[in-house]
Amino acid sequence: MFQNKTNDVIRRRRRHSSGDRETWSRKVEYFFAGLGYAVGLGNIWRFPYLCYRNGGGAFLVPYFIILIVVGFPMLLLEMGIGQFASLGPVTIWRISPLFKGIGYAIVVILLLMNTYYNVLIAYALFYMFASITNELPWARCNNLWNTENCIESRYGENCLNASVLCVDGPSNKSGAIDASNNSTNLRFLLKTPTEEFFENHLLHMSSGIDQVGSLQWPLIVCLGVSWFTCFMCLYKGIKSMGKAVIFTTIFSYAILAVLLIRGVTLKGSAEGIIYYLKPDFTKLANLQVWGEASAQALASLSLGGGGWITLSSYNKFKNRCDRDAWLVGLGNALTSLFAGFVIFSVLGHMAYKKDVPVDKVTASGPGLAFVAYPEGLALIPFAPFWAVCFFFMMFTVGLDSLFGQVESIASGIIDEYPDYLRPRRKMFTLFLCSVMFFMGMPLVTEGGMYMVTLIDWYILLFSFTIVCLSEIIAIVYVYGYEKFAHDMEMMLGKKPSLYYMVSWRAVTPLSLVVVIILLGACYVPPYYGSYTFPTYAKTIGWFLAFGPVSLIPLTMLWQFCRRVGSVQTLKDMIDDPDTRREVAARMTSPTMDWGPALPENFRKYSVDRNLHTAVANVELGDDDVFGGGTELADLRHGDPDEKVHLVHFKDKVDVEGEQGQGDTSTKEQGQGDASTKEQGQGDASTKEQGQGDVGGKEKGQGDAKGEGQGDKDAVRTAKTGEGDK
Repeated sequence: MFQNKTNDVIRRRRRHSSGDRETWSRKVEYFFAGLGYAVGLGNIWRFPYLCYRNGGGAFLVPYFIILIVVGFPMLLLEMGIGQFASLGPVTIWRISPLFKGIGYAIVVILLLMNTYYNVLIAYALFYMFASITNELPWARCNNLWNTENCIESRYGENCLNASVLCVDGPSNKSGAIDASNNSTNLRFLLKTPTEEFFENHLLHMSSGIDQVGSLQWPLIVCLGVSWFTCFMCLYKGIKSMGKAVIFTTIFSYAILAVLLIRGVTLKGSAEGIIYYLKPDFTKLANLQVWGEASAQALASLSLGGGGWITLSSYNKFKNRCDRDAWLVGLGNALTSLFAGFVIFSVLGHMAYKKDVPVDKVTASGPGLAFVAYPEGLALIPFAPFWAVCFFFMMFTVGLDSLFGQVESIASGIIDEYPDYLRPRRKMFTLFLCSVMFFMGMPLVTEGGMYMVTLIDWYILLFSFTIVCLSEIIAIVYVYGYEKFAHDMEMMLGKKPSLYYMVSWRAVTPLSLVVVIILLGACYVPPYYGSYTFPTYAKTIGWFLAFGPVSLIPLTMLWQFCRRVGSVQTLKDMIDDPDTRREVAARMTSPTMDWGPALPENFRKYSVDRNLHTAVANVELGDDDVFGGGTELADLRHGDPDEKVHLVHFKDKVDVEGEQGQGDTSTKEQGQGDASTKEQGQGDASTKEQGQGDVGGKEKGQGDAKGEGQGDKDAVRTAKTGEGDK
């Protein structure tokens, strides 16, 4: 019976697979794809800024604590589940259909995130093209986009013939202004060339989010080039992606190394690096520091985004993903530190040239990458060359992360509809990139930067943390730690270590709950410079934060209604605990086709799964042998002969386990095999034939103890076997 069901599932999996799933050509492709996916633009601009703002070197304490208690365990959890089943972030929830909403939430979150993320990549591309000149266009105030408020050096110089705006009204009085004598009554509107290049030339920024304005065609071209490059690197799936990420990742690190060597040779660079890492341990008492460290640790590893599930799904089944988790996790953390040295060595030189403290030349978020750092590059000899290198590095770093995010969406949808979409993968990838290109069009208008800020502010606030918490609940608590540990052992040859067991079962989920509380407690309304967002924009932001993850409980509700099916069943659930338990098992237990992708691995897994589940459930008085799937509804809903098979299957396991003989799932000796109904030799499920009772298994014949009596005894055995434990 069990072997036939396993073979049926294998045939069905083959029929719906439309060809074998791809695997990485070389292990190095997976490593660089994973490292490139983890190391994104946030490592370049967000981590260094958070580090210096939150205690310098002291910030590393909460950062690495979160990595250890949440980052590494979640990384291996996602890698392991993806590698085991070789499925995308939606179909992977065959493991527990109740939680399929996690996959839907991931796809929606990635659609929103990719929309604005590629706009930032387009900014880098725009800067790179603008740098191909003899003099950087943001080095002077003599350009068409500059205003009368532009000043080439904000600090350390007397401002003559400058326009100022007084609190009581505008004034264009000429002459020397000693602002230090009346600093409380004067507010300067002076801007550097880099600020005006970014806001007036690149963005053509409007006064607020409600002033959308017109499309910026140079940015549209850059956005189109970025999406086209992404498509060309993904149109053959991982075959083309694997080769692209090796180049882009290695090139990114090479440029970072060159920029660091150049940066540390500049005057004042040491002061910048010291400011970056100087520890202030008093900051550790501030909850804001822990909240930002938690958010950065999760965001920098891209946890909860489906990328690790997708990338690992292309691994070979026996790949040592436990080693990969540590290598990629540590590589990502070290890259963040490394990028901080690159950034602050140049900012230190910039502070030296302007004769001001380092904190006067820093900025947060995109402003660090597109305002402060370009201004620092303009002060270096051969500035255009270094600017081209830096912004091309930003372009490749952004693409590396984008590859994993787009592939996660594509894989998640293709694996849901493999018959139709897998043969048309190239066209579907083109369609997907085109959709996200058009979704990004509003973000390259005059009010686009406000939209980018709003999406970035809220989409990273709770979404990925809630997804991570839902994943660990589904896999460790619902599917079961012991089952998952057995799956990992099947791949790795050993069960996860004590560190992972303690983390998955207790430390990581509790830490994620604390992180969510910290993020809520440390919430600050969004702003851009001095601009604060209106109430309706904040409302939209909260919808962006909770809208995608709301698909998780909504899908649970849909699964419940689907499994209940009728009002009568709902009434039975209210009155009968057994019915409640059966419906819950239907929703939470793995489907019949859950397991490894390759038939040989799936067959071995099914044997182990059927054996262990059958014995455990018989001992617990549970009729559900496989623990899920509509194919086994007969086991749950009353075919006595199926229950007979279950009881005698346990008897056979006990006998053969003691004798060390036979295979627990197949009776190859031709002795009244209950799973080979075609032979007509005593299958207990064919009562109509009046042949063979399972009670005669021990005799190795299809003879029953009595044509009718044997069946009754077997049924009685199934009904009373619960009390014989």
